[in-house]
Amino acid sequence: MKVGFYVQRIDVNVASILYRGLYPAAQLCRAGHKAFVFDFPPSSRMMRALDALVIVKGMNHRAYGATLRARALGVPVVLDICDDIFVPGYGKGDGAEALNFRAMSAVASAIVTTGPAMVAVLR
Repeated sequence: MKVGFYVQRIDVNVASILYRGLYPAAQLCRAGHKAFVFDFPPSSRMMRALDALVIVKGMNHRAYGATLRARALGVPVVLDICDDIFVPGYGKGDGAEALNFRAMSAVASAIVTTGPAMVAVLR
């Protein structure tokens, strides 16, 4: 299995990146799979080599574009969201993350989150 993790930036000091991107990628490699961590939208060539693309936290316009490109190539997309992006003032405060998430979730194969409270928010 080959899984790509698309994170906003590779930074071990950001807990969500470490625990939801870097650590799972390392564990997949330990189990004999291939995992790649990108802090840029992977090219179509890179995506074609993947069995799945996981978008970690970043629900921005670049992630939205990567989601659409992956789906067009037949690569399943998993959205991993741990922040309540629907809270007024989140991010830049313009609601872009929530709009992008809604559009991305329409084509995602799966959505994973931190637990029951976030599941309720996302539903």
